Amino acid sequence: MTLMIRRRALIFIIALSVTAVISVSVLGFLATGESTALETAAAKQLAERVLFAGIIATVIVLSAGGTVIWRSANFSVLLDKLIEMNRVSGF
Repeated sequence: MTLMIRRRALIFIIALSVTAVISVSVLGFLATGESTALETAAAKQLAERVLFAGIIATVIVLSAGGTVIWRSANFSVLLDKLIEMNRVSGF
């Protein structure tokens, strides 16, 4: 499956998604680390898990976005080849 979308718009959406994931994970890390409801060791462990999950989610978003950009570039090249073949064959 290939998306036909402008590259700048896609990069903007990916950057916005990465920023949102990073900011939510950092805010969760800070909020969990400062929590007084949990013991210090438990709060630290939970905060580290939240931050790690944010890092993993960021890597997933970046790899998915990179894959979509790469596939759409390859798809554009294939479309250009088809257009050229149709010009030569007279369709």
